[in-house]
Amino acid sequence: MEGEQDNSRGLVARFSVTSRCQRECSFCTPSTTRDLSRNQIEEILTACVAVGVRTVHWTGGEPTLRTDIVQLVERARTLGMTYQKMTTNGVLLTKLASRLVTAGLDRVNVSHMPETGVGDGLMGLNRLIREGIELTSSLCPVKVNVCLTKDTIEEILPLVDFAAKYPLRIVLKFLELVPCHNQYERDTDLFESAFVSIAEALNTIKRQYTVHETSSLPHSRAKCRYYQIAENGVVFGLNPNRSIGYACQKRACKDIRINPAGHLSDCSVRIDGMVHLAACSLQDKIDALRGVMSRKLNRTDEEWARYEHRQRYYAFWRFGAPLGPLREPWM
Repeated sequence: MEGEQDNSRGLVARFSVTSRCQRECSFCTPSTTRDLSRNQIEEILTACVAVGVRTVHWTGGEPTLRTDIVQLVERARTLGMTYQKMTTNGVLLTKLASRLVTAGLDRVNVSHMPETGVGDGLMGLNRLIREGIELTSSLCPVKVNVCLTKDTIEEILPLVDFAAKYPLRIVLKFLELVPCHNQYERDTDLFESAFVSIAEALNTIKRQYTVHETSSLPHSRAKCRYYQIAENGVVFGLNPNRSIGYACQKRACKDIRINPAGHLSDCSVRIDGMVHLAACSLQDKIDALRGVMSRKLNRTDEEWARYEHRQRYYAFWRFGAPLGPLREPWM
């Protein structure tokens, strides 16, 4: 077991456990993929632990819509997952925060879009902060992911004010739009009219505050840059999706991806080498994971240089969206 753990090199099982969401945000379009059963998910987690993966990132859709999400978090801990985080819209955190913390959740990323509703999300954040999720770093237990649009840029400074009420307990992260089989992919004019760059977000904050670049956060993506506001100590990150051409993180990427239907890949935007874990026996799951991990961890520099990173299948890995003919996204 220890040998397997060494070979995993800190990989993360990014597990989309449902395609459902109670919101209809313009950023993404959930599909109607049937969710895996709890037993199916637990067997996949068992296989992940067997090959040394010790971190699971619960995503969706909206993972808190699963009525068994607390039980899944608790079961993951008993199986051997030592670090668990979740990306959620925050709407149900007021009801679930205490139970999720008790079950073993270590960190929460709250996604914010105009359609999410600031009030809903921040109520959940208040509750979560009071429950006191602990990080291995003393910096922050809760990250608020803000998808930048012409609407949300108006909320940047109010969100900074909110974060300032909880010193070193909240990190804001501003992300550029990504076309992922949604209305922005179907209508490039709409995308252009909604798009806001991280440079514009940074300038918005700089017009009111003094900011300094700071070190990256544990368990954060390498391409993000983090800053701290001198006047109030608020830390925020910038994720330059489009500004760097949706660039692959190459060796810095630690994700293996599992979608709502149980498909596995070492990449969130490609389908080559995909395995349908849900249809495999436990031993076959273990063998498939070993193969996917080996491919990811042992690519040569020349192979990484040729590796094409496109957003075409992002919706498949997030929502289990059909793989039918999709137009190549613009770059």
